[in-house]
Amino acid sequence: MATWQYDVTLARRPEDIALPASMRSRAEAALLIHMGRPWPMLDQGLVYGLDDGNRVDLAWADDLRFELSARIDARSEADQFLLVLLDVAATLDCGIYDAESMKPIDLTSSALSRALQASSAWRYALDPTSALRAS
Repeated sequence: MATWQYDVTLARRPEDIALPASMRSRAEAALLIHMGRPWPMLDQGLVYGLDDGNRVDLAWADDLRFELSARIDARSEADQFLLVLLDVAATLDCGIYDAESMKPIDLTSSALSRALQASSAWRYALDPTSALRAS
Protein backbone atom coordinates (compact mmCIF):
# COMPACT_ATOMS: atom_id res chain seq x y z
CA MET A 1 0.00 0.00 0.00
CA ALA A 2 1.24 3.45 -0.85
CA THR A 3 1.16 6.13 1.83
CA TRP A 4 -1.59 7.99 -0.06
CA GLN A 5 -3.90 4.97 -0.28
CA TYR A 6 -6.62 4.25 2.27
CA ASP A 7 -7.49 0.54 2.42
CA VAL A 8 -10.95 -0.87 3.00
CA THR A 9 -12.27 -4.42 2.95
CA LEU A 10 -15.62 -5.56 1.56
CA ALA A 11 -16.96 -8.47 3.59
CA ARG A 12 -20.11 -9.92 5.09
CA ARG A 13 -18.59 -10.04 8.58
CA PRO A 14 -15.37 -8.49 9.88
CA GLU A 15 -14.31 -11.75 11.54
CA ASP A 16 -14.50 -13.69 8.24
CA ILE A 17 -13.56 -11.58 5.24
CA ALA A 18 -13.58 -14.46 2.75
CA LEU A 19 -16.61 -14.46 0.48
CA PRO A 20 -18.12 -17.66 -0.98
CA ALA A 21 -17.06 -18.76 -4.45
CA SER A 22 -20.70 -18.56 -5.58
CA MET A 23 -20.51 -14.75 -5.36
CA ARG A 24 -17.34 -14.34 -7.40
CA SER A 25 -18.99 -14.03 -10.82
CA ARG A 26 -21.29 -11.26 -9.49
CA ALA A 27 -18.29 -9.44 -8.04
CA GLU A 28 -16.32 -9.71 -11.28
CA ALA A 29 -19.29 -8.54 -13.37
CA ALA A 30 -19.93 -5.50 -11.16
CA LEU A 31 -16.26 -4.56 -11.14
CA LEU A 32 -15.94 -4.98 -14.90
CA ILE A 33 -18.86 -2.60 -15.47
CA HIS A 34 -17.45 0.05 -13.13
CA MET A 35 -13.69 -0.37 -13.46
CA GLY A 36 -13.02 -1.99 -16.82
CA ARG A 37 -10.83 -4.98 -17.50
CA PRO A 38 -8.64 -6.22 -14.65
CA TRP A 39 -4.97 -7.11 -14.71
CA PRO A 40 -3.48 -10.16 -12.97
CA MET A 41 -2.02 -10.00 -9.49
CA LEU A 42 0.28 -12.96 -8.92
CA ASP A 43 -1.38 -16.34 -9.55
CA GLN A 44 -4.53 -15.88 -7.51
CA GLY A 45 -5.82 -12.39 -7.96
CA LEU A 46 -7.09 -9.63 -10.19
CA VAL A 47 -6.71 -5.88 -9.87
CA TYR A 48 -9.36 -3.49 -11.17
CA GLY A 49 -7.99 0.02 -11.50
CA LEU A 50 -4.57 1.61 -11.20
CA ASP A 51 -1.56 0.22 -9.37
CA ASP A 52 -0.87 3.47 -7.51
CA GLY A 53 -4.38 4.94 -7.58
CA ASN A 54 -7.97 3.88 -6.92
CA ARG A 55 -8.26 0.12 -7.25
CA VAL A 56 -10.09 -3.00 -6.13
CA ASP A 57 -8.20 -6.22 -5.51
CA LEU A 58 -9.96 -9.56 -5.88
CA ALA A 59 -7.87 -12.41 -4.44
CA TRP A 60 -8.87 -16.04 -4.12
CA ALA A 61 -7.61 -19.01 -2.16
CA ASP A 62 -7.26 -22.64 -3.18
CA ASP A 63 -10.77 -23.35 -1.90
CA LEU A 64 -11.97 -20.65 -4.34
CA ARG A 65 -13.37 -18.40 -1.64
CA PHE A 66 -12.27 -14.88 -2.39
CA GLU A 67 -11.54 -11.57 -0.73
CA LEU A 68 -12.27 -8.05 -1.95
CA SER A 69 -10.27 -5.07 -0.82
CA ALA A 70 -10.03 -1.56 -2.17
CA ARG A 71 -7.38 1.13 -2.10
CA ILE A 72 -8.69 4.67 -2.25
CA ASP A 73 -6.23 7.25 -3.57
CA ALA A 74 -6.42 10.20 -1.19
CA ARG A 75 -4.55 12.38 -3.71
CA SER A 76 -7.36 12.18 -6.25
CA GLU A 77 -11.00 13.14 -6.49
CA ALA A 78 -12.41 9.87 -5.14
CA ASP A 79 -16.16 10.61 -4.98
CA GLN A 80 -17.01 8.51 -8.04
CA PHE A 81 -14.85 5.63 -6.82
CA LEU A 82 -16.58 5.71 -3.42
CA LEU A 83 -19.91 5.30 -5.24
CA VAL A 84 -18.46 2.31 -7.10
CA LEU A 85 -17.47 0.70 -3.79
CA LEU A 86 -20.93 1.30 -2.36
CA ASP A 87 -22.56 -0.23 -5.45
CA VAL A 88 -20.32 -3.31 -5.35
CA ALA A 89 -21.02 -3.73 -1.62
CA ALA A 90 -24.77 -3.50 -2.27
CA THR A 91 -24.54 -5.97 -5.17
CA LEU A 92 -22.79 -8.49 -2.92
CA ASP A 93 -24.76 -7.67 0.24
CA CYS A 94 -21.50 -6.80 2.00
CA GLY A 95 -20.31 -4.23 4.43
CA ILE A 96 -17.28 -1.98 4.05
CA TYR A 97 -14.68 -2.09 6.81
CA ASP A 98 -11.57 -0.07 7.58
CA ALA A 99 -8.84 -2.57 6.68
CA GLU A 100 -6.65 -1.75 9.68
CA SER A 101 -9.21 -1.70 12.47
CA MET A 102 -11.97 -3.72 10.75
CA LYS A 103 -14.45 -1.19 12.11
CA PRO A 104 -17.55 -0.98 9.92
CA ILE A 105 -18.14 2.10 7.80
CA ASP A 106 -21.76 3.09 7.20
CA LEU A 107 -22.80 2.37 3.64
CA THR A 108 -23.22 5.99 2.58
CA SER A 109 -20.95 8.14 0.46
CA SER A 110 -20.68 10.70 3.26
CA ALA A 111 -19.60 8.07 5.84
CA LEU A 112 -17.06 6.56 3.44
CA SER A 113 -15.76 10.04 2.64
CA ARG A 114 -15.45 10.85 6.36
CA ALA A 115 -13.50 7.62 6.94
CA LEU A 116 -11.13 8.55 4.10
CA GLN A 117 -10.69 12.07 5.50
CA ALA A 118 -9.86 10.65 8.95
CA SER A 119 -7.11 8.42 7.54
CA SER A 120 -3.35 8.85 7.53
CA ALA A 121 -3.53 8.64 3.73
CA TRP A 122 -5.63 11.82 3.72
CA ARG A 123 -3.20 13.61 6.03
CA TYR A 124 -0.36 12.59 3.72
CA ALA A 125 -2.20 13.81 0.62
CA LEU A 126 -2.81 17.20 2.24
CA ASP A 127 0.73 17.70 3.51
CA PRO A 128 3.24 14.92 2.74
CA THR A 129 6.15 16.49 4.61
CA SER A 130 4.23 17.00 7.87
CA ALA A 131 2.59 13.57 7.64
CA LEU A 132 5.96 11.86 7.25
CA ARG A 133 7.45 13.81 10.16
CA ALA A 134 4.53 12.83 12.40
CA SER A 135 4.85 9.11 11.70
